Amino acid sequence: MRTFFCSRHQQEYFSRAIGCPFCFTATETARPVEREVRKARAAADAKHGAYSVEQLDAFDIQWPVILMEEVGEVGNALTYDGPRERLRHELIDVLVVCSAWVDAIDKADAATTGTP
Repeated sequence: MRTFFCSRHQQEYFSRAIGCPFCFTATETARPVEREVRKARAAADAKHGAYSVEQLDAFDIQWPVILMEEVGEVGNALTYDGPRERLRHELIDVLVVCSAWVDAIDKADAATTGTP
């Protein structure tokens, strides 16, 4: 898989469509929800630092736990007395975790195969 490099953040990233998750250098083809996910990933990374999902190995046992916690918040927003105004936000959080996990898998695959 081809990788791209953000010279501003000295970070590799794996999707030209999404761009660098730290500085939002996406191509014009990125949809608004993709830009929103990218921004949310960067905000979560800044907030959590060394404990961010961006730091997890692709096969870390924490991934499904983190994802299920976010899915649980979506379920809570759908309950009869849940905070329905939070549903969209919670779905974005699920996308944040899923996209970070996929990027971690892609990075691990690239490291294993030696292909950029």
